[in-house]
Amino acid sequence: MQIGEAGRAAETVHADANVALIPHWRGEYLATRALALACCEQSEQALVFAEEAERETTLVEVRVMAAATRAVVALQRGATSAPSLCILAEELNVWDPVVCAVRSWPALATALSADPRTRGYLETLYARSNDLALARRAGFRTRTTRAAAEILSPREFEVLGLITKGLRNREIAKALYISESTTKVHVRHVLEKLGARTRTEAAARYERVRTTGSQPL
Repeated sequence: MQIGEAGRAAETVHADANVALIPHWRGEYLATRALALACCEQSEQALVFAEEAERETTLVEVRVMAAATRAVVALQRGATSAPSLCILAEELNVWDPVVCAVRSWPALATALSADPRTRGYLETLYARSNDLALARRAGFRTRTTRAAAEILSPREFEVLGLITKGLRNREIAKALYISESTTKVHVRHVLEKLGARTRTEAAARYERVRTTGSQPL
């Protein structure tokens, strides 16, 4: 879901969690399933699993993910924003589920950035999570001063290294034993996180930081 593939996420968590799990784990699983289904516009099922997750545990991450599920469903049903999601996340100081939700369902990001009540929350969130592409899309002025290894996932950093060597998507996919479609997603996120417009620009920034050891991106 963090790379915007809610459909694949929904398929991954389709099984019923009937095995013996501690309530927190089961609650997180159900809440993840709820959000994935909501992002796939399966609203009724999504709400059922969100409620079940909250009955299973009072874990704050689960509460915020359930709220994110309801926010997505509400927007699909005609709401124009979802201020209660940001209020709850601020109250509990839990933002990871919100980050996951805005990456998984862009319409949520659009609604939150358009509402004066939640725009400030979103600007801060994007700055903290280094979501440069989402920040630019929302009209926020931001630029990372952190090195590539700090803002990219380990897999994305591997992809960046291969981009720097001049490999194309098909070659990167073969080198990392992943599908070409997954490679495209990783490349897109590398460019977005680095604020680079092209693969050449991303590679140049990588080389500059690698050779100086201290220059910001």
